[in-house]
Amino acid sequence: MHDKTILLVDDEAALLEVNREALLGLGCAVKTAGNGVQALEILDQGGVDLVVTDLRMPRLGGREMLEEMRARGCDAEVIFLTGYGSVESAVSCIQLGAADYLLKPFGVRELQDKVAKVLRERELRQAEQRSAPRRPGTPDPQGLDLVLDFSQALRRQRDVRSVVKEFLVQLREAFHPDSMGLFFTECARPDLGRDVFWGPMLRDNRRAREWFGAVAGRLMERRSPRLFESLAVRSGGGKAAVSAMFAPVVDGQHLLGMILVLRDQEAGAYSLPALQLLSVFAAHAASALDNVAVQCRLQDMNLEIITSHVRSVEAKDVYTKGHSERVGAYAAMLGREVGLGPADLELLSFAGVLHDVGKIGVPDRILNKPGPLTEAEFEVMKQHPALGRDILADLRSLQGVLPIVYHHHEWYNGHGYPDGLAGDAIPFLARIVSVVDGYEAMTSDRAYQSARSPQEAAAILRRGAGQQWDERLVEVWCRVVATRDLARVAAQTSLSVTLPLA
Repeated sequence: MHDKTILLVDDEAALLEVNREALLGLGCAVKTAGNGVQALEILDQGGVDLVVTDLRMPRLGGREMLEEMRARGCDAEVIFLTGYGSVESAVSCIQLGAADYLLKPFGVRELQDKVAKVLRERELRQAEQRSAPRRPGTPDPQGLDLVLDFSQALRRQRDVRSVVKEFLVQLREAFHPDSMGLFFTECARPDLGRDVFWGPMLRDNRRAREWFGAVAGRLMERRSPRLFESLAVRSGGGKAAVSAMFAPVVDGQHLLGMILVLRDQEAGAYSLPALQLLSVFAAHAASALDNVAVQCRLQDMNLEIITSHVRSVEAKDVYTKGHSERVGAYAAMLGREVGLGPADLELLSFAGVLHDVGKIGVPDRILNKPGPLTEAEFEVMKQHPALGRDILADLRSLQGVLPIVYHHHEWYNGHGYPDGLAGDAIPFLARIVSVVDGYEAMTSDRAYQSARSPQEAAAILRRGAGQQWDERLVEVWCRVVATRDLARVAAQTSLSVTLPLA
């Protein structure tokens, strides 16, 4: 710390000299001032890393001096010295950007330890700012395994909510906090949502949330990690002494927010190595959150494009309005009945919406023909699965949907199209869509037929089981038809679907 400069500010000359001798013992250069006005004159010359100041002084007190420092763009750290009666004032100054405070009376060693901690934090922040993007610091060897496990866990998450949840779960295991808060910047909120709180001190204590939120906002301005070994926080009508750490959730130059972990000081104060490890965790989380948010924005754009195609098909064929949405809802219902997991249900829902998107390439005279199609017309109609696959093929997030869209008109006996697949060679999810597609078509008015009743459609499905449709799936779907209010399901469907993540 031989290259660090400390400015001591106090109107008591004797105390000023004692503190000066103590800090010279750290190997730092030490300057002194008798009040806030003199201190600002020295700060204007630059070169000061840390200001240690009394809170109450004539001419210009510590709080007012801090406000003026920030207004002038001075980035020196500040530690307040205060008596017990002014703890609330000292704590409130942390909201303005103070690094920490020290209660009077204190010993020489306490002052040295507090100053050394704040200067090391400053070095950590400056090292992060100089380092390459996504490398906010190197964890200790014991923390390396935690970071690797954490990074792998994040990569398995597929949406913002899952990333945030996994982030907090991993922090609980690594740091054993009593409460945690994830504060997002205003720019990040449209993608990432509202601030997240865990643990009673933040979840149930509005005043504590607001206070820590104000501190987080100040630290965001500086993208600065911060360690508080001891803070007095109002809790349950009294005060609790907590240890707290803040770390910026920043991916390169893209700041998303600030993470806070805190616990009762009696459980052990957090340390600078812990703060460094938290900073690394936060950087990994920022990268994962940013990637997922970008994917979601791209997928929203894709969804707008794809749903516009679906609506174009509906505009061409008024009899099929809502057909694709109902097929998507029915397919997900059948998938749940046969025990499929969330990923497959998501694919079924979206594939159902998109299965007929290729009909945008079929001439209106064929789509809306009131009678049977000629052989030539049917050959044109048979092209729509391939057209649908080609329309969707360039969208990476839809690769799992392509086989369903392409094969949903295959017959179980091999007499379907486009490839004449039979039995288990037909993708299972495509067989599900085929069953519910047939049912929905039969129970809706079409140009070439009036709607059949659910019972009539179920009977036709049973007659075609083993030929056009998978017999096992037909039996399951017929049980659904007999026991569920499908008319209500159909009335509630819409094109509000979620693209599967790549």
